[in-house]
Amino acid sequence: MVDKKMFGKKGLTKIQTIIIIIVVAIALIVGVVYYISLPASIPAAENEIRIGISLGLSGGYAGPSQRQLWGLLMAVEDINTAGGIYVKEYGKKLPIRLIYYDDRGDFATAIKLYERLITEDKVHVLLGPYGSGTTLSVSSVPEKHKVIMISQMAAADTIPAQGFKYVFTLLPVASQFGLTRLGFLNSLSPKPQTFALVTSNELYPLTVANSTKILLERSGYTLTYFDTYPKGTTDFSGILLNIKQTNPDFVYFVCYPTDAFIIMEQMKGLKITPKLLMFDDGPNDPKFISVFGKDAEGILTQMSWHPALPYPEVENFTKRFQERYNELPRHWSAFPYAAIEVIKYAIEKAGSLNTDKIRNALLELNGEMTLVGPVKFEDWINPMGVKLTQINTGASNLILQIQGGEMKILYPKDVANAEPIYPWPGWHE
Repeated sequence: MVDKKMFGKKGLTKIQTIIIIIVVAIALIVGVVYYISLPASIPAAENEIRIGISLGLSGGYAGPSQRQLWGLLMAVEDINTAGGIYVKEYGKKLPIRLIYYDDRGDFATAIKLYERLITEDKVHVLLGPYGSGTTLSVSSVPEKHKVIMISQMAAADTIPAQGFKYVFTLLPVASQFGLTRLGFLNSLSPKPQTFALVTSNELYPLTVANSTKILLERSGYTLTYFDTYPKGTTDFSGILLNIKQTNPDFVYFVCYPTDAFIIMEQMKGLKITPKLLMFDDGPNDPKFISVFGKDAEGILTQMSWHPALPYPEVENFTKRFQERYNELPRHWSAFPYAAIEVIKYAIEKAGSLNTDKIRNALLELNGEMTLVGPVKFEDWINPMGVKLTQINTGASNLILQIQGGEMKILYPKDVANAEPIYPWPGWHE
């Protein structure tokens, strides 16, 4: 109870009222100053940055998956040797811990492992597995849990066509490949006029084949033959005889290395000799040149990266990779290495391990240089009119040719280190 005597019979005087108001105001000001001077809330302490991936280290994808892992391990080692990644909200560098599992190339297993990486291992960022089929299968998992996944070994347009918010594609997408094929053919003199296109009916090859077919026909090239074949095919004689009968200038197989080796043997037996012969993939397999010797001379292929590219890090990376693994690096190792570089850029730009802040930082990248070249994630409309979300428009696909037992870059011209052998010299006895 307030003692009214202290204020006199008439209550508060004017001066007393003013004094009380001043005291209250001072108290409020002091309280506000104290509150805003408190340090900002610090997120729960972290002592590492966890990056997770599932790989087909056994099974049909073992070769490229192992090389994918080699690239990741080199990148993590390089960054950790330099102290880690600086995270502003912690005021220090944190080391990377790479967590990986073997999915054996099985889609269902891969899905379970990505769930485990998120819910049990509590990773901050995910990397996509090897292959478009596996990546497409698991892509809904990071989207559901709102965890960023950077796909670096899957090229099918189907993945970014889903419009997912948390999935980024670093490797050039398959429909970008068609633009490279078109540019290369247009650069030749005289230009080829006709082409035959044969593709495996798997996700990635079909996407490349369809986009290339549309672009070439749209640009005036005449398709003489088109066919698909199921995975595991070993007898290509029917397809090859049809190609021989239509006699195209340019023969293009969109396939995997195992198929390319079989097709080469059977083409030679049938003496099919077009002006240009190209395989995706096959010639980029380290064994292709040694197996086919002089018959490999002049064969075309594609890669999204090559040790001869004139980017700042390439020479040093290639030397160290070759010393460690006794082979030249391919895109299977270069893009995973670059994916770790991209994560470093994004976390340092974000200053945080918060997913949405990292996502915003990824979208703000504007040509930052990596082992595979500049990186910029944007939406893009492909030649089929489909919107692709958050793909790397800084990436480029290369046309290469085997010359003198080595891979030479022919296209794009600004990174080329050789002129094409054209027409293809054909088979050697």
